[in-house]
Amino acid sequence: MMLKGLLRDESAQATTEYILMLLAAVSFFMILYTKLLSPVVFALKDTISQQIQTTFFGGDFHHLNIGH
Repeated sequence: MMLKGLLRDESAQATTEYILMLLAAVSFFMILYTKLLSPVVFALKDTISQQIQTTFFGGDFHHLNIGH
């Protein structure tokens, strides 16, 4: 008798559905970031650091070439 009552109780169904949808959304964005955005971010970071190194240091981090 008690088992039938538990099977018919739907009080936490909406909460469970929201948790599952949130889990699916987080998983989707994690996959999207690791597969698509991560390589773009790393390439952009490498390009910017290369430009900073060439502009400010002339390829050498030991001498600052600003104003020379």
